[in-house]
Amino acid sequence: MWSDNETSIDLLGFQHLTKAACDIVKNKRLLPATIGIYGDRGSGKSSLIQMVKAELEKDEDIVVLSFNGWLFEVFEDAKTALMGTILEELLSHRNFLRKASEEAKKLGKRLLKACELIEGCHGDRKARSSRQDRGNRSSSSRPIRQFRSSLDSRAP
Repeated sequence: MWSDNETSIDLLGFQHLTKAACDIVKNKRLLPATIGIYGDRGSGKSSLIQMVKAELEKDEDIVVLSFNGWLFEVFEDAKTALMGTILEELLSHRNFLRKASEEAKKLGKRLLKACELIEGCHGDRKARSSRQDRGNRSSSSRPIRQFRSSLDSRAP
């Protein structure tokens, strides 16, 4: 009798399926994506998942997490456990945290530039219509200054 344990070693000739799944995950133009794995009991679905996981874990820019939804009978319990698992895995993955911090800072700087452009246009109209506030920043720029100082004070 054969053991019914999944494996990350390709004993079933699934290399083409592993490559296809990994190519989808690594192609940013195709994301977000849902990949379905269908087959009869014992056909190798769990092994295929383990092979894809093993291949993706070689890339330090990809976070792979495992979650067994069969352990939860009530939908709300499963959602809570899934979100907890996602958060725990992301927080434990150092490279993810560093990259997320860098990307958040880049996004914040882009947002700041957009706010400054909008404020500049708004300020120009105000200045043309009433020449009273020359050289003064409007009170609406306070949140922008606070946001800028927050970005500047954080390490990259």
